[in-house]
Amino acid sequence: DGSARTYTVYVGRLLEPGEVLGWQRDAGFFRLVAAPRDIKLLDQLAAHLDTTFVPIADKLGATLTDTITVDIYPSKATFHDKLREFGWDPDDSDLGTAIETDWILTFSPNSPDEPHPVIDLLTTIVHEGIHNILNTFGTPIPAWLHEGVASLDQYILGSSPPVSQWNWSFQRFVVGDVGKPGLTTMFVDPAVGYAFSVTTVIFMVEKYGWDAVRAFLKAPTDFTIFGFADGKGFETAWHAFLDELWGYVQPGEPRLVAIAEARTFPQGFVSVEGTVTWQTQWDDRIYFLQDETGGISTFHSEGAIPLEEGDRIKISGLIGQY
Repeated sequence: DGSARTYTVYVGRLLEPGEVLGWQRDAGFFRLVAAPRDIKLLDQLAAHLDTTFVPIADKLGATLTDTITVDIYPSKATFHDKLREFGWDPDDSDLGTAIETDWILTFSPNSPDEPHPVIDLLTTIVHEGIHNILNTFGTPIPAWLHEGVASLDQYILGSSPPVSQWNWSFQRFVVGDVGKPGLTTMFVDPAVGYAFSVTTVIFMVEKYGWDAVRAFLKAPTDFTIFGFADGKGFETAWHAFLDELWGYVQPGEPRLVAIAEARTFPQGFVSVEGTVTWQTQWDDRIYFLQDETGGISTFHSEGAIPLEEGDRIKISGLIGQY
């Protein structure tokens, strides 16, 4: 009829045997591939990645040449099946993984077995993409440095609040409980490793600047870049930085608060003491605890523990909602 029309054409490609027919969308250095039902999702991802990933690569001193293919599986189950093909035992908390310099595996937020927000997928792709970047440097990078850098995309972009305003409740709790971890031991407990690895990178940036960090990423055993003969001196200075950032935390320092106060915290680790008043019938990991100020429900993620109504206990844990 003579009127102008604009068409968007999505190019499909057949993935590896046993996988779904995928739809492809290029976004800068990313090639996003997903099931047909997630076509609109690819445009959302592309708009975000176009504006964030290149600045991160530039800040890290990386030269991007390879296209990073992001395979977005339609469900968590199909994503885990792919990980098993590589001989990996999937962790239930895994949202994605990076392979070498040019491949990311993840799964759709529309997954029927674990739906999740699109922002979680965006965060996963950027996190794993940073791992891809670090893998291009051609030298083995330790886990604390790999994960620390990959977990700090907003900090790297300069769009996060000052680090003095971050919520460091978990890290302070760990220090008060067992002391500060070491560089080579922090990932004995992955939760501790992820939480403290970011502080090592923040320490390097805040004290020595990005030029030193970029040099260290290419020579991650050369602590003389920061003026230390070895990693031990670096570790001592990093620990002192944590004291400066948080105020000194005495290992073993008690953090006992009234239950009414604990209920006002939006997040963070606390200790409370009270009397067990009830255990739910539908989940034997859930108990209700009460003191003179109020009551709170508790959830023991590792399974039921032998408690009875009337028991007086002290517990420490993470405040949250479920």
